[in-house]
Amino acid sequence: MVDRLRAALDRGDPAIGTWCTLPGTWSAEVLGAAGFDWVVADLQHGAPTWETLLPVLQAVELGGAAPVVRVGWNDPASIMRALDLGAAGVIVPMVDDADAAVRAARACRYPPDGDRSFGPLRRRFPDVASANSGVLCLPMIETAAGLANAEQIAGAPGVDGVFLGPVDLALGLGLGLDPSMRHPDVLAAVDRCVAATRAHGRVVATTASSTGHARDLIARGVAMVTVGSDRNFVAAGAARELAALQNDR
Repeated sequence: MVDRLRAALDRGDPAIGTWCTLPGTWSAEVLGAAGFDWVVADLQHGAPTWETLLPVLQAVELGGAAPVVRVGWNDPASIMRALDLGAAGVIVPMVDDADAAVRAARACRYPPDGDRSFGPLRRRFPDVASANSGVLCLPMIETAAGLANAEQIAGAPGVDGVFLGPVDLALGLGLGLDPSMRHPDVLAAVDRCVAATRAHGRVVATTASSTGHARDLIARGVAMVTVGSDRNFVAAGAARELAALQNDR
């Protein structure tokens, strides 16, 4: 992990992140330099691709933030590739049980702790132990099955924590589309994941719909929280300035 993220977690401070969803490097560089502890390059639902990922990670690092990658699926080859390109950690979607969590974690660790093949292009470590401890593996709990197995996923060997996906989880629980991410059942899932990870000395990460929501999540014990994205920051800024000028008419 890049020092800013590691330092926040070591101090027990909340690590504040955001999402890089646009394809170019400029927004990645701006986010990296904005002061966030970590920036997620979203290969699952964002516009970054494998062809553009390397410069996006470099741009994030240029500003001092830790570049994290959400891969498209629980695919060991994708996880290893993201780490070889310099990701400080991976977020792995749709993990429903401990076996899937172990598969993700083993792709992040060199033997004897895992199955990762040696071939780092950028992020290098002096030995296997520091390499294995130097990257984050965050399987996503975002289905009803995943939530039912939260304690087993949180305790899976090699996992550093869990990333709760609140919107997909709400859909999976039959609650409908809830962009606010504040349904009582979803907040109860946050509390359950916090308790599960604390029992194993691990962390919960998730995303917030607003700064107020982020504060509530941190108060509940979430250690890593994302707010906004490059796309949303542009849209919000444009809407704000346009509204101000339209009010002058």
